[in-house]
Amino acid sequence: MRRLKKQLEAERENRDDLERELAENRKLLDEKDTQMLVMKQRIDRLTRLERQAADQVEPKELEELRERNESLLMRLHEALKQCQDLKTDKGQTDRKMNQLLEENGDLSFKFQGNSVGVRGLETEMQ
Repeated sequence: MRRLKKQLEAERENRDDLERELAENRKLLDEKDTQMLVMKQRIDRLTRLERQAADQVEPKELEELRERNESLLMRLHEALKQCQDLKTDKGQTDRKMNQLLEENGDLSFKFQGNSVGVRGLETEMQ
């Protein structure tokens, strides 16, 4: 019974750790989504500026804007990849947490069964 209590406590600690990790991952996802939105807005603004200034911009300045735009697009793709990786990690964490919750339920059920058995034995001993 003590072993089951220890296992139950370990599972609770493990679940708490996973919940903290999940919260951190969600926070990272939110930050990345914000960064992506800012980058997309910058890219959109640069694209508009390029269109507006197409007739007025000298070729050298236009090339600089294109390079800057390409750099921003690369950063955006990297951020998207990181987001996808975080979502994958989150999915794995969720599956592990569900598995641990199921194991926790099984252990609780066994613990309750053992408690009933111990009470029965105590009653018989009296």
